[in-house]
Amino acid sequence: MIEIDSDQLYEANRDYLDRIKHVGLFAIYDSVLDTLFLEIGEPAEAFNEHAVDNIYIRIAPTTLQIVAIEIVDFVSDFLPANRMVREMMGDWDPQENS
Repeated sequence: MIEIDSDQLYEANRDYLDRIKHVGLFAIYDSVLDTLFLEIGEPAEAFNEHAVDNIYIRIAPTTLQIVAIEIVDFVSDFLPANRMVREMMGDWDPQENS
């Protein structure tokens, strides 16, 4: 188990918006796993850290940069419990292209 210093994690991710602008943010839905992957740039080696409920943060072990967010049970549990996210998604159906 990796121990994470919250101050180091914060410092390593202060530029996350700039990184997203530079390398992009990609949403990939896996219908078999019912998981939404939000990846910053290309997939990278990382470990999962449980954040809250259905949300895991993927962190690069050497840089402590957040490289992805995984939302498990996305359609079956997360969306029904999160009205604001449903509204933000508009007409996008994650199951349409999976």
